[in-house]
Amino acid sequence: MATGSSHTVTVTPSGYDPIANVVMQIYSSTGPCAGLTQVAGGCVNATTAAAAETLTFGTTVASQTYYVRVHSFAATAGSKGTFVICVAVPPPPACTNTLPATGNNTINTCSGVICDSGGAGNYVISSTGYTVITPTAGNLARLTFNDLDLEDGWDFLTVYDGVGLGGAVLLHATGNAIPAAVTSRSRSLTVQLWSDPLLLVAASMPPSLALRFLHALQAIRLVMVFAKAVPCLVGLD
Repeated sequence: MATGSSHTVTVTPSGYDPIANVVMQIYSSTGPCAGLTQVAGGCVNATTAAAAETLTFGTTVASQTYYVRVHSFAATAGSKGTFVICVAVPPPPACTNTLPATGNNTINTCSGVICDSGGAGNYVISSTGYTVITPTAGNLARLTFNDLDLEDGWDFLTVYDGVGLGGAVLLHATGNAIPAAVTSRSRSLTVQLWSDPLLLVAASMPPSLALRFLHALQAIRLVMVFAKAVPCLVGLD
């Protein structure tokens, strides 16, 4: 079962009778082994003999089940054998820009990776800052989400069309479901992360405040790298 939008699968021949010339395929399905469909880029046969095969694909949907088919392209001995399979989540891309905790900043480059206010670490509580992405004239901006992990129902990521917080809302997200890509309608995009404050209250607080306090504490333990790329797209009349 997928846990995010990108995974790496490695098949390594091993054991007393290792498989030779591994071929690996990745399938999605509407049910257990029913209606199998190979995912885009989901086939690899790049090595020979007893070498491992590795496939990284970024088209998975969190919580959806995928199937891995392993077989051999060897014509002789080794067409049947043993192997080890490993599934991992690739590390997030390196940050090139950071969403400010307060205030705002602007990105004018055609591509990059935006990370939350904590950079490679946890995002900052009480965040209200935003970033405006403005590509060159005649182009649009697109956000592709690599990872999202917000305190569900308390912290929010909002994407607005245009410059500033007054444009049409294109995305309003919380929790950890990876959103679909967002493309601007009028050249620029504005991205804001709003995270709730840490409440400083007495130890004898009522249950409702106690729960609220725990929610605020959880925010400092979450990590969000929310944009994988912002490529320039040619605008269409």
